[in-house]
Order: sequence, then C-alpha cells, then structure tokens
Amino acid sequence: MHQYDDPDKRDACERIWDVLATRVADGPALIFPGPLPHEFNTLIRHGYKPENIFLVEDGSCFKPPSTPEKTAGAIKALFTRRFPKGYPLLWQKGHLSDVCKALVELGVSLAAAHLDFCKPLGFLNSNSPAVEIEKFIKSCVMVDGLLAITVLAAREQDGTDNDEVRYRRMKRAVGIRLNFGVPRTAELILHGRYGNKGSNNPMIWGIFRIARKS
Repeated sequence: MHQYDDPDKRDACERIWDVLATRVADGPALIFPGPLPHEFNTLIRHGYKPENIFLVEDGSCFKPPSTPEKTAGAIKALFTRRFPKGYPLLWQKGHLSDVCKALVELGVSLAAAHLDFCKPLGFLNSNSPAVEIEKFIKSCVMVDGLLAITVLAAREQDGTDNDEVRYRRMKRAVGIRLNFGVPRTAELILHGRYGNKGSNNPMIWGIFRIARKS
C-alpha cells in the first residue's frame, strides 16, 4: 500500500473537505497534490471546479536525500498522467509563499486551502511548515476562508512530543501575521489525528476559520 493511498489518510482528507466545502464549493481552493488524485477528486465531488483548484508543485516539505525540485517534478508527473491530455490542471510551481504572492498579484482570494506537509511543524528552520504558514497568512491570499493544516506528529526540534503543544504552535503560526495587510481573526474549529499505515507516520490536522476583522 502506498502512503498516499492509505485509508486513514483518505478518511482524514474526506473529513477535512466536508468542512472546507461548506465555505464555498466553487473555489478558489489550493492543495498540495500527492502522486495520487484522491484529494483532487474529493474536491470535485464536493462541487469544486478544476479551473478553480490550484495545485502547488512544492517538494520542500520532503526530507533529504530527495531534492525539492526532483520530488515535486516526480509527484507532478505521476499525478498528471492520470488525466487526459489538455485537462485543466492549474499547477503552481515554487514554494507556497512564492505561489501565494503570485496569486495575490492575479487578484485571487482563496476560499479554502489544505496545506498538507510531510514534516513536523518546526519553528527553527527557514523552510519549515511553521514559517510557510506564517508567509501564507502574511500574503493575504486568504481573507475570508477555511484553512486546513496537516503536519507530521513527530518529535519536534526541542524534544516536544505532545499534540497539545503542537496545536498551540500551529495556532501561533496561523495567528502571528493576522494583522499584516488586511486585519483578520483565526479560530481553530476542528482538529484530529490519524496514523498513516503506508508510511508508519502519525499525522495531526487542524482547521481554522479565517475572517476579516469587522
């Protein structure tokens, strides 16, 4: 069984998008697609249109020895070959933070996003999920919407191995830039955990409601 085809991962994805799709089911939405199209197909089943789903081609969340470029390219190739030639797939290449800047320049405001990282949240590295989440918020690519975050529930750099601490840090990563640009609020509305049998990794996820301050 491939780690991306793990039934518990699929169930968590379904549960996350059951919530995210209540915000607005015709997008725009953003995901990190794996090599299998389950999450993309989940969005389609929830009413999202292919032309409103941004697929971020970013391999930076994977661990060495894979390079980000090779990892992202391999995932894109495996994912794309499952669709007919000419199918409207909106690939966005680069780090999440760079993609968000480009989308804002195009006038895109995301209604929903699932940032599915393959590393612990982190807080000391410049390319850690925590830093990328901060930059996502700072970009103002989401002013009113629902943001889901999934991270590896592994021991953090300071030795922390506690889900409550992880969620507090996740909330801090989301909240630290909320007053930049457009003042907003963030509320953690749902969270969960699952074990990926394909990779033997424990994963945690949280869903935040982002809203413009009145």
